[in-house]
Amino acid sequence: MRLRVQIALMMIGVLLGTTAIILGLSYIQVRENLESISRSNISLSGALVRRYVQSEIDSVEHAAQLLSSRLQRLRNEPTTEDFEELLKDLIKSNTQLTFASVSLSKNGDYTHVERRGQDLYYQICKQNGNGTATRRTYKSNILVLAEASADYDPRKRPFFRAASVAKKPVWTQTYTFRSIEGPGELGVTHAIPVYSSAGALRAVVTADVSLEDLRSFISTVKLGDNGQILILERRENEAMRVIARGSDAFNFATKTISSDDVTSEAVDSVAKTGDTAGTLNLEVSSGRILGGFVPVNQQFNPNWIIVSLMPEDDLLRGINQTLITLLIVAGIALVLSFLPTSGLASKMARP
Repeated sequence: MRLRVQIALMMIGVLLGTTAIILGLSYIQVRENLESISRSNISLSGALVRRYVQSEIDSVEHAAQLLSSRLQRLRNEPTTEDFEELLKDLIKSNTQLTFASVSLSKNGDYTHVERRGQDLYYQICKQNGNGTATRRTYKSNILVLAEASADYDPRKRPFFRAASVAKKPVWTQTYTFRSIEGPGELGVTHAIPVYSSAGALRAVVTADVSLEDLRSFISTVKLGDNGQILILERRENEAMRVIARGSDAFNFATKTISSDDVTSEAVDSVAKTGDTAGTLNLEVSSGRILGGFVPVNQQFNPNWIIVSLMPEDDLLRGINQTLITLLIVAGIALVLSFLPTSGLASKMARP
C-alpha cells in the first residue's frame, strides 16, 4: 500500500513539475513576444505622431516662404498694407496655421492675421515714433479695436531677434504668443529674414502654429489601454521640457498617478541617453513603463522629441489572466488524472 502511494505521488509530482516547466516557459515566451509587439506599437505610434507634426511643420514653412517670396519681389520700400490679402489667404488655406505676420525692420511696423476659433482677425500695428504704437484690429473688414500701445515692437520679439541674429530661416523655441486679446497660447514660429540687394534687413516674415492642435491630436492616439504620447523640447542651455502630452494622469492596474511623475522620469532618461532615438524602460512607484523616442526630423527643426509610453500593466494584464486560466485547467487535469494514476501505480506495485 505504501509503495502504491509513493509511486502515485511520484507520478503526480512529475506531472506537476512538467506542467510548471511548460507554463513557465510558455509565460516567458508569450511575455517576450508581447513585449516585442508592444515595442512595435510604441514605435508605430511615434511614427504616426511624427508624420502629423511634420505635416504641420511643412505647412508652416511653406507659408513663411510664400511671404518671403512676395517681399523679395517688391521693389519699393514695403508697407504693411502690401500683405493684407496674402496673409488672409494663407490663413484661410492652411488650417494648421494660427498666425502669419510681416514685421518691417526699418520702422517696426507690423501686420498679422490671427485665427481664433472660426474667426479671422487682421491687425496692423504702426509705430508713432515716440515710443508708442497704434494698433488697429479688424474682423471681416470691420474695425473692432483701435488703441495706442507702448508695449509692442515686433523687433523685440523672440522670432525677430532669432531670425535677424541667425540671418537664415529659424524655428523659435516654444513661447507664449502675443494674441489680439493679450498673452495667448503656447506655440512656435518659423521666421525668415528678408534682405535687400544691398544686404540690409528689410523684414522678418513668420508663420506660427499653436500647440493646442498638437495636444488634441496626441490625446487621441491609442497606445495600449493607458499609454500616452509626450512631446519634449530640447532648449539651448536649459533643461529639456515637456511641451505637450496626451493626458494629465497615468493609469496603472492598482492606481492612477499624475503624469508629472512619469514625464520627469522620461525627460531624465532621454536626456541621459544622449541619443537621437532609442527605447526606454522606466521604473516608477506604480510599476514599469515601456517606451521609445524619436526626433521630429533629422534637422531638429523644431528641436522636438516624440516619446511614446505604455505601462507594463497593459502588457501583463492579458498574460496574467491567461496564466490563471491555465493554472485552473492544469489543476482540474491533475485531479482528473489522479484516478488513472492511482490505478497505474497499483498495477506497478503488484508482484
